[in-house]
Amino acid sequence: MAARRPSKKVRRRRLAAGLFCLILFAGLIAGGVWLVQRIMAADGPLPPANSAPVVNPTSATTAETTRPTDPPDPTIRPVASATVVNTGDILIHSPLLSNAAQSDGSYVFDPLFSVVKPYVEAADFATINLELSLPGSNYSGFPRFRTPDSLVDALLTAGFDLVTTANNHSNDGGADGFLRTMQVLQQKGLPFIGTRPAEQDKPYRVEQIGPVAVGMINYTYGTYLQDGRKALNGIACSTVTSPLVNMFDAGDLPRFYAEMEAALAAMRQDGAEVLVVYIHWGNEYHLTTTAVQRNIAQKLCDMGVDVIVGSHPHVVEPVDVLHSDVSGKNTLCVYSMGNAISNQRIQFMDDVKSGHTEDGMLFSFTMTKYTDGSVRVTGADILPTWVHLYSEGSKRIYQIVPLDKSVEDWTVFGLSKSKTGLADAQKSYDRTMKIISEGLETFRQHFAAQQQALDEKNARLLAG
Repeated sequence: MAARRPSKKVRRRRLAAGLFCLILFAGLIAGGVWLVQRIMAADGPLPPANSAPVVNPTSATTAETTRPTDPPDPTIRPVASATVVNTGDILIHSPLLSNAAQSDGSYVFDPLFSVVKPYVEAADFATINLELSLPGSNYSGFPRFRTPDSLVDALLTAGFDLVTTANNHSNDGGADGFLRTMQVLQQKGLPFIGTRPAEQDKPYRVEQIGPVAVGMINYTYGTYLQDGRKALNGIACSTVTSPLVNMFDAGDLPRFYAEMEAALAAMRQDGAEVLVVYIHWGNEYHLTTTAVQRNIAQKLCDMGVDVIVGSHPHVVEPVDVLHSDVSGKNTLCVYSMGNAISNQRIQFMDDVKSGHTEDGMLFSFTMTKYTDGSVRVTGADILPTWVHLYSEGSKRIYQIVPLDKSVEDWTVFGLSKSKTGLADAQKSYDRTMKIISEGLETFRQHFAAQQQALDEKNARLLAG
């Protein structure tokens, strides 16, 4: 049966509806094309990612076809920072030497640094004072410190990046030991300052630490002999080694200042943005500074040094912020970091029975680079340390312990391994804080004032 054809009326309705839909569809297409053309005319084609804005070449009247951007921030903002941590003297006395000895004839010093290691590794750069010689044989612990090479391996394992080698025990191994110490450090890949392999070598280093180029130099006290040679601890350097150690004589400070001025200028020429002087000075076991220390420190501040890091007294000495009207500088000064590791226990000391020879510190400072290219020392802190001594069988174990008040339970540092470890550690902390607390407050005030001055400068820049 054939399908029934719709009536004319129905066909006309269907035809009208179809025409309406066709007209509507055509209108939508035309409107879309018009809208795209308007957008293209106003903004031009979208540029590819990470490309410069594309100017519409068909526009003859529009001077700029990109949308306006916010004006650049004129203020001085931090870009990146880096932190350097420093600690004091390594004195490998005879008990430490014998305890490190192994049955196969080797020496293992890693336990000395195992507890403090995380704090050393947390910094971008870490230094320690190597107050000894690496002669390769005939080891001894006092009065001449002659230590096995494996100590360097322990320092590297602990995370130290540089050792200072100019001190009154640099010559304990004689000329051969003096030269060999540097050879061992070079072979094992541990940088050093204070001594140098050849006279023509630079007496300093410029280290790239994070975003900042840091100029570092190390000097020790000593004396000039009549023939012009240098003597350390009363031991004359040879004609070969004498020119290879950075030394100052308190009786001839103008000579030292002239050398230092030249070295600082050379470091700046080599790109140093922060200048740090590591200096071996002062009187052993004195909790207060000498006039010579203070005078040298002020002169270094006048020369534009940013940070002074002191060692040698074997006890912690005060810290301060110095100011110079000559250079306009404010200089952080730590007069003595105390001992990092030694056997100078209360019961063994004849000179001082107060316990201060067991104390040391991790002195850290932070450098920040800003958007205008300037670099500032923007922070500093001191974490007291203590040499913990306890027994394991026939062995006496020495360890540098960080006295970190942010850690509630100090037993995590192994202090419960000795009967009075926790109590003695607290006494050490109290001794150190009594000496440095005033200086730490000076640090805090200095950095607060520095930040306030920068905030005020930024407010002026924003105001135009």
